[in-house]
Amino acid sequence: NRDHDSMSEWLSDIKKVEELASLVSQKKNYPLPNSANVKFPLITKASYEFSSRTYPEIMKDGKVVKARVIGFDLDDKSAEQAERVADYMNYQLVFENNDWERDLDLLLTRLSLIGFICYKSYYDDINEKITNKICDPKDLIIDANVKSLSDARRISHVLHLRLNDLVSGKNSDVYCCDPVDELIEQYQEDELDPKIDVIEQHTFLDLDEDDYE
Repeated sequence: NRDHDSMSEWLSDIKKVEELASLVSQKKNYPLPNSANVKFPLITKASYEFSSRTYPEIMKDGKVVKARVIGFDLDDKSAEQAERVADYMNYQLVFENNDWERDLDLLLTRLSLIGFICYKSYYDDINEKITNKICDPKDLIIDANVKSLSDARRISHVLHLRLNDLVSGKNSDVYCCDPVDELIEQYQEDELDPKIDVIEQHTFLDLDEDDYE
């Protein structure tokens, strides 16, 4: 809550920018009641322009990942290994995961609008594959006073999950059983199948009780 409160001014700015870019129609009473309120999509056009120019620089010849060798490589074995690693990672991102390219386009558009956005790539234990997710700025809660993510004491990501997602996570040992069982008891008779907010937090913990987190 403290981190979220520190972001309030920035979140308010994001809301205004998104309304400006989506050309939300609002009633205008200046200089006369019900005055014309024509909006020119200048900001929206600029965002698409940024995305269309940046995309080809990231995605060249179907390759996203490139590798290089640091140090001596007299027999070229390290270079060959680096090439194999790059090929496999490109396969994972571009071919095995069909959402990556689509998400990249959306990510670049939103990046140009709000100036900061996070893209999370991780191994999904439930579906057993690499998964990518754009973190909505409203759901990524970080103390606004930190200069970089590495300086943050906490990074909290609000996940909006269905009850089935939690049960799958419990069965895959991603989530602890007892909290999920409590949520099942609470929501299983709700016919609307609402989304349940779960906070995934990356933080510092003293796991070995030596007073050092």
